[in-house]
Amino acid sequence: TAMAVWSLPLEGVGKRPQNDANEPTREERLDQLAARVLICGSLGTFWLLHALAASFPLRSLHSPFKRDLGCLCAYSTAALRLSRLVAPMTAMAMPVAMAIRFDRLGLSLIVPMPGRPAGLHTAALLSASSLPVLTVASAWSVRSSLYSHHQLFIVLLFLAHLGSSLGFAAHFEMVKWAVLSATFWVIVAFYTFAKYASEFSSVSLVRAAKLQWACAHMVPVIGLLLAAALEVESGFARALVDFICESQDVIPTKMCKRMLRNA
Repeated sequence: TAMAVWSLPLEGVGKRPQNDANEPTREERLDQLAARVLICGSLGTFWLLHALAASFPLRSLHSPFKRDLGCLCAYSTAALRLSRLVAPMTAMAMPVAMAIRFDRLGLSLIVPMPGRPAGLHTAALLSASSLPVLTVASAWSVRSSLYSHHQLFIVLLFLAHLGSSLGFAAHFEMVKWAVLSATFWVIVAFYTFAKYASEFSSVSLVRAAKLQWACAHMVPVIGLLLAAALEVESGFARALVDFICESQDVIPTKMCKRMLRNA
């Protein structure tokens, strides 16, 4: 065995290995990175919501899902600290993933550049960039002199989530089903939010709290949908390239895959 190893040719020694045609391209890796960021943010939001419910000190007497989020944070110091520390970090997932995705597509971020003009993506990214700020404002308005503005911050935060999700979904290239699905969920979220505002205005606080919890859970659901769409789009593009290159006999298969994936 040792003699067989030493008898191998030394042509590749000292040379940098070339990328295999089956390895993901830079664009696919960026899409996968954006999807992983969205998944982390969505799962973190799910964990935070149920951690807030578990921190409710009166949960043995009253269901925490019949109390609005501001009430839970006002009752529990642990819930208040979680909302102030963890919530802004989970809100960072959407603007970070959107910046990665838009940079991968060759779009400008906040400031227009030569060849990268501003557009709908700029408004979507600005909406996503406001999420951490609005989350901090919503969390720190509890137990403070800004509590009278807490409901306003919650409304702006929810609308910013929906606007950024629509802007993100509008820039998918292949998986148009994700755009339709995200649009459907946004419409459902708007309807649920309208019902919540109606119940809150009529001082039906228990029903308003249940609807608020439903709206809060729709945000990470839409985030997981966008992450799945990114994963499918990068995988679908790879499968399409493989099918095209393996169905033709003009160009060698590996060269065809490398040319199409680097185009």
